[in-house]
Amino acid sequence: SRARSAGGRRKEARFMASDSEGVFAAVLEQFLASNLDSGALVQKALTILRRIVHNVIAHPSEPKYRRIPTSNKKLKSVFGPLVGVSEVLTALGFQYVQADKGYYVLDDAATEYINTFPGAVALIDSS
Repeated sequence: SRARSAGGRRKEARFMASDSEGVFAAVLEQFLASNLDSGALVQKALTILRRIVHNVIAHPSEPKYRRIPTSNKKLKSVFGPLVGVSEVLTALGFQYVQADKGYYVLDDAATEYINTFPGAVALIDSS
């Protein structure tokens, strides 16, 4: 029935969100462990990641918030020396695209996914 399939989709979405939160938590923990000697830089990276996630949640249909250029000087200076940044971005749903000097992008499905990912900001904030 239609009601059953809608309920099944909700249950599946909750499972996916909780499963992804676990994956994100593990990737974030690995990122932090891999950069123990870079405290101040890690905190700057977490601030940037928090801003990226907040912007996507606040402006899910704005393409500029769903694209992170790897050629951006500020991002390079913070993310460049750290180990595991690409894994953190990927765990948030970003995909790396090699064109135009490289960038990370969220497609429409991933944007919806981050909107159902309430633990990401809390995990970043608690790090």
